Amino acid sequence: MTKTDDDAPVRRSVFLAVAGILTLLVAAWGMTGGFHLPNLDLVPWLLVIGGVLVGVVLILSGLRRG
Repeated sequence: MTKTDDDAPVRRSVFLAVAGILTLLVAAWGMTGGFHLPNLDLVPWLLVIGGVLVGVVLILSGLRRG
């Protein structure tokens, strides 16, 4: 049998691994109290938008390989 591209080992992106670990660390830190944010109505929305953007980037970067 000849070796084809399908037999090649799958290499995971170092960037995705680091981003995933940082995301888990930030989530754990936030669940344990994190730092005190001023009582602003804008801050939670900025955090939600940032999280959505990071999620979309991670999903799109994974689709590029498949």
